[in-house]
Amino acid sequence: MTTPLIKWAGGKRQLLPQIMPLIGKIPEGSRYFEPFFGGGAVFFALEPDSAHINDFNPALANLYTAVRDDPLMLHALLKSTEDLYNSSSSDEKKEMYRLSREKFNEPNGRMGVEGAARLIFLNKTCYNGLYRENKQGSFNVPWGKKEYVSLVDMENLLCANRTLMRATITSFDFERACDSAEKGDVVFFDSPYDMTFDNYLGSGFSEHDHRRLARLFGRLTDMEVRCVLTNSDTPLIRELYEEYKMIEVPVKRMINCDAKGRTGKEVIVTNEVRV
Repeated sequence: MTTPLIKWAGGKRQLLPQIMPLIGKIPEGSRYFEPFFGGGAVFFALEPDSAHINDFNPALANLYTAVRDDPLMLHALLKSTEDLYNSSSSDEKKEMYRLSREKFNEPNGRMGVEGAARLIFLNKTCYNGLYRENKQGSFNVPWGKKEYVSLVDMENLLCANRTLMRATITSFDFERACDSAEKGDVVFFDSPYDMTFDNYLGSGFSEHDHRRLARLFGRLTDMEVRCVLTNSDTPLIRELYEEYKMIEVPVKRMINCDAKGRTGKEVIVTNEVRV
């Protein structure tokens, strides 16, 4: 099974034993949709025959497009970057990170195979594997002071490539990403969480967005699309999905600078009606 290529806040590797049975087997001829892709742990574990994956962060969508379309060039860029970083002094490493972050924040600095390699490098060397943007949309996480990094595993990269070859990749709003969903399809929603860190993008994810998502969940339910959703266990989420089955799960949040904030409760919602 493919290991996610990057560390991403809210990654679902620890919840795979709970999520996978709820998603179940995708009917033959149906598609899998994931509108908030992030690290893609569920997708890579599922390995669907046909999928539409989406992330509003264009740098992420570009990364997976590069893995799908040009894995050998991406591997070459990452290997040369890894070798240079690991053989550099601490001051040189810090400067290498600064220059890469600066380039990443330039127009088109996040695009193409070079942009994909830059994102992986920053993700592996930044503070605590955190992705954060300021209000202007610039990635602003400081260097993580790592002395050694492993940026790429060729076997894992090729496994990801084979799975992504069966996917359409977009960077749309989540509603648009589900426009073509039909009866029998499966959608997994893993949006930014309510009342937790949500400035992955400068625009954030508001209560209005959570309410839009709940309405979409309801429309898809009416269309007989199977939906599974994860979020934090908060009064708003309880309100929005009160008519559906909800499973409480304890989690460890690995991207949190405060160790006391690394545990919490989440919910998994399915569109079976609560009886």
